[in-house]
Amino acid sequence: MKRRTALALVGGGILGEVLGRPAFAQNFPERSIRYVVPFAPGGGADSTARLIVPKAADFLGQPCVIDNQAGANGSIGAEVVARSAHDGYTVLEAAANQVMGVALYKSQPFNLAADFSPVTLLAKTPLIVVVNPSVSAKSIKELVALAKASPGKLNFASDQGGPMRLGMELLKISTRCDLTNVPYNGTAAAILAVLSGDVATAIAPAPALLAYVRSGKLRGIAVSGTERLAVVPDLPTVAESGVRGFAVEQWYGVLVPATTPQPVVNVLNNAFVKAVHAPELKEKLQNEVLVPVGSTPQAFGRYLAGEVAKWKRVVKDAGIPVS
Repeated sequence: MKRRTALALVGGGILGEVLGRPAFAQNFPERSIRYVVPFAPGGGADSTARLIVPKAADFLGQPCVIDNQAGANGSIGAEVVARSAHDGYTVLEAAANQVMGVALYKSQPFNLAADFSPVTLLAKTPLIVVVNPSVSAKSIKELVALAKASPGKLNFASDQGGPMRLGMELLKISTRCDLTNVPYNGTAAAILAVLSGDVATAIAPAPALLAYVRSGKLRGIAVSGTERLAVVPDLPTVAESGVRGFAVEQWYGVLVPATTPQPVVNVLNNAFVKAVHAPELKEKLQNEVLVPVGSTPQAFGRYLAGEVAKWKRVVKDAGIPVS
């Protein structure tokens, strides 16, 4: 009799858990959500989060607390989320850096494909190729000619392993020129190196460079997206400048730990998609040169897979040692 009672209780518990999942998803969220930004305050990922997250919180009906967990090119924050409960209450703002890390590092403390589920691609922003004004190049064609005239002597500032590094490596491969990488600890430090003249050139996210380009402290020579930027319409794209098919973008998206219930993912997706398309955010996003996307989870998953494949090819073709 005791055995039957125990089995009934166990069976009832399992059934209750299964039946309780839709109710859990239906009531989600019932408390605040931790939104992990794996980069330092003040950067592109952080400013994007502070624009979009409060509006998403409005749609969710619960606070979203931004938590900066910087370090290791975004890996520390990503690991924090990967190891958290799979309940939708801890989410990650991912960026191109995480995908590029898959190509650059043999092992990371997480597996991007296995440890996360996609929620949505929030927004994209192109990069700008700039040179210090002391450099004579006024176009991509002239920059490439300078690099070919003195192979390896012209240097570029980069981050440790994000779009600044691999974007320039793609340009080198595409134009068969030789530029020397000078790595810095983050975008801000790399840009300061170009401003001071310690480094000749860089490719960096548009929001970080616009003020310097407009003031003339740095000379913009091209943008990396598929279209010109309305805020600097005179700058051609790299593709227009003769490098066919060239496209590099910084992007920001939302990931949750793998096996987070799909209904919970759907609730988060709905809130963040509504947020990036909210009319009151449109001008603010434009000022930050952010193009809202708001994809489905499935579309973001496909995008991630394509980005991983692309940057693996670039790392291989550039002969970059995988550490």
